[in-house]
Amino acid sequence: MLRHGSSTISSLLLKPVGQISRIALYSSVTNAPSRATRTRRERHTRQPRDVQLADDHPPKLEPFVLGKRLSRLCQEGDLELAIKTLQTSPRDAQNVVVWNMMMTECLRANKYKTAYGVYTDMKKRGIPPSFATYATMLNGYSQCMDISQFPRRQEQAHKLWDSFQTWVEQLQERNSPELRTMNSTPVTAYIRILGNAHLHDKLLEVLHDLPITGPLAPTAHTYTAIFRVIQGKADSAESRLKTAADARFMWQSMQRAEGRNKIHVDSHLLAAVLRILSAGGPEDYNFAFGLIHDYIGLRIPGNDARPPPQQVSLSLQLVQTILQLTNNVDQPLLCVQWLETIMSGKMKVESGHRIPEPSHIQQGLLAYSRLAAIAFHKGVKPSGDEATKSLKLLEHTIEEEALHSRPGAPWTMSARESMFETAMTTCLFSEDWRTATRVFKLMSGYDMADFADGRVGVEPKRLKGAYVPSVRPNVITMGILARLSVQHGDPSLQRQCVRAMSYFGSKLYHGFEDKFPVYSKYYLVKLGEAVLKLDRGLKEDALVELNEENKQVWDELVAWLRSRERMYNKLRWGGDTPSLELGTRPRPRPRVLDKVRPLRSDRIQPYTV
Repeated sequence: MLRHGSSTISSLLLKPVGQISRIALYSSVTNAPSRATRTRRERHTRQPRDVQLADDHPPKLEPFVLGKRLSRLCQEGDLELAIKTLQTSPRDAQNVVVWNMMMTECLRANKYKTAYGVYTDMKKRGIPPSFATYATMLNGYSQCMDISQFPRRQEQAHKLWDSFQTWVEQLQERNSPELRTMNSTPVTAYIRILGNAHLHDKLLEVLHDLPITGPLAPTAHTYTAIFRVIQGKADSAESRLKTAADARFMWQSMQRAEGRNKIHVDSHLLAAVLRILSAGGPEDYNFAFGLIHDYIGLRIPGNDARPPPQQVSLSLQLVQTILQLTNNVDQPLLCVQWLETIMSGKMKVESGHRIPEPSHIQQGLLAYSRLAAIAFHKGVKPSGDEATKSLKLLEHTIEEEALHSRPGAPWTMSARESMFETAMTTCLFSEDWRTATRVFKLMSGYDMADFADGRVGVEPKRLKGAYVPSVRPNVITMGILARLSVQHGDPSLQRQCVRAMSYFGSKLYHGFEDKFPVYSKYYLVKLGEAVLKLDRGLKEDALVELNEENKQVWDELVAWLRSRERMYNKLRWGGDTPSLELGTRPRPRPRVLDKVRPLRSDRIQPYTV
């Protein structure tokens, strides 16, 4: 202190003692700047932290910085270098989060052996696993769909599950607060692993051994995964019945345990169990309808009980499952009634879901076709209501699409040509030519009136617009129009149909056999029968006026169909008859062509609830 202020002290010592104050002496001796002055000086003279520590210690590597480096290496495809970097990094920079991230990157690259090696290496280094560790590993192994072909992976998955159970027991002994943040992700993932490995018996054992309460207790996600797994193993009629019975038993067990462990039934869980029950027997159907009544609040005809309030919000998948169930059990009237209720807009729908969508409309169209087929085969005079309502469903779908689609977005209805074909099949059973032509115009943009008498020589014009599906006429649609004209026996309608078919020509059947290899034979047979009848009438009817080009096209079409006469006879009297029912249970193959039906709507006997 005296070294820095020696001159000042000397000057002070020459003065009398009374003139020297204590404050002046202290400030002069210390010669210390004020706090504000010292702060400003340090601000300008302080060196950066990394430079300041360069001579002493290197900067500490933080775990999040290490994680970023590893993630960058993995994105560049250098997974091995990332693992080596992690293993050689300072111990302070390694934590369970960084190791979990490394396992995730390995599993994302389908490196299951490497991921398991990272997991074991982490434990050897004394880093205890966390809940995210087991959730990451088991969920990654559940993505291996062909794990049944890799016994080593199965063994690793079983070891992970055993370690997870032991880890949870240790947490429960300590009453760790981490138990409150856990969920059922590892349990659900392990169930999917057992399903992919076809270990269904072990799956049921795991379900039976799960505790009723606690973090390992089954939840809605757990039962959803179980129902999806057991549905995949039902590959025969007998196994489907057994699977449906197992599903009923598990659902009842879930309800009994609901008082101790509240299980929130959601749309995924309900749709999963309904899909299994729809492939069962009458007892399973009734059980499924009871679930729909209790959780969705849809009324069952003949049931006087008032449906309870809706507990589960509708989703696209759930609505599709419900409507498909009614068609699978031959309840078309129930299908259209429930579809009308759902379309009323009074039911709760999950956010982000717009109901109905085209697949729901398709189920309604199949139901109307079924109702029309029942009346047709019973010889009941068709009322035409089914055909008209089918047309209204199509119009509603197009209006909704036009209302909610973005400007310039591609038209999605072109992939739904089966909807128009089903509606025209309904018109065929209803013998409704007028509605069939309206459906045809809505589908293709062509007006059949342009091919009527008095319009000969006038070029047909296709309706153009932003929301015109413009589905190209094919063998199915034109075959239905040809059969309708033959059924009516009206020469003017037959001439109209001949002109339309000669106009479209070879566009009808080009690529049809490749697109529908299973059903093409049936529809070509029906088209051929109608065309040959029209051709015989064409030779006797002088009012059919075709120009040379259209006459040549018609002759080519007739010749092409005649060349397949051998195939028709083979199909009629046996041989490789295709199964022409969509989504139906296997039935004995019919020997007579007229009994072969392409749609479920041709099945006559309805099931009574």
